[in-house]
Amino acid sequence: MTSLAYFFFILSLFFATLLNPVRSHVDEYLFFFGDGLYEVGNTTNITRPDKYLPTYHAPYGTNFFNHSATGRYSDGRIIPDFIGIFIYFQVNLTGQVELFKKVKEIWGEHIQNDTEVSRRLQKAVYFISIGAQDYINYEAPYRRILDSTLEDKVVNNISDAIKNLYDLGAWRFVVQNVAKLGTIPFVRQIFDDRSQELLSTRAQAHNGILPGKLKKLIDYFIVDIACCGNSTYRGQACGSLDYEFCVCGNKTEYLFFDGTHHTDAGNKVLAKFMWNNKS
Repeated sequence: MTSLAYFFFILSLFFATLLNPVRSHVDEYLFFFGDGLYEVGNTTNITRPDKYLPTYHAPYGTNFFNHSATGRYSDGRIIPDFIGIFIYFQVNLTGQVELFKKVKEIWGEHIQNDTEVSRRLQKAVYFISIGAQDYINYEAPYRRILDSTLEDKVVNNISDAIKNLYDLGAWRFVVQNVAKLGTIPFVRQIFDDRSQELLSTRAQAHNGILPGKLKKLIDYFIVDIACCGNSTYRGQACGSLDYEFCVCGNKTEYLFFDGTHHTDAGNKVLAKFMWNNKS
């Protein structure tokens, strides 16, 4: 079960703002919490240095700056990158830190002004994307765990995370809904029809419990086949050294780059919707 301790704390921070006790020219602060959808390249820090990771090699990153792979699960930028652009940040990945509480401590040490630290924490926008992997793991063929309360547990974990952040000074949150899991390429390739239907039902229940305001954004994307991967739905093996895979010709037509993560084009649309519908 995913808990706060198992989150990838993907904190897109910027040293120019973090270490400067004077207010920066761009007075905005963003914190991203989640799984691979918000992963900006931290994976290499928690695995063996010599382990081959496909996300650091082509075809990942082919639409990123300099056409280079960065560890992002996409052909290009992800949602945090676009959000940063929308508010005139220049994305700087070297400012990431491991834990949000540590960020508050560092700000306190360098700013030495509790009122200013509180102001920044309250002004910041906190993005959370989590849940899909919980449902996929619980429905995995080798587990077949039946848990009618799973959705409640996952949503409660998100609620607990938000409460903990609130207790630290956070005020403004954006929580991304779980996609219709039964239709994503990885699930269609690995799971049988019954499991696909159950995963979509779980996602629907999740989004009902955790009221989401995201509307249907992506009806002009190809959503049930990934751009990069193998077999019918290209749901696996993108960038693999052990299996053959193919890459689509026009990545802008696809929502998913690999079996579970979005393309640069898909992330841009999702980010625009989030940013333009703040409340």
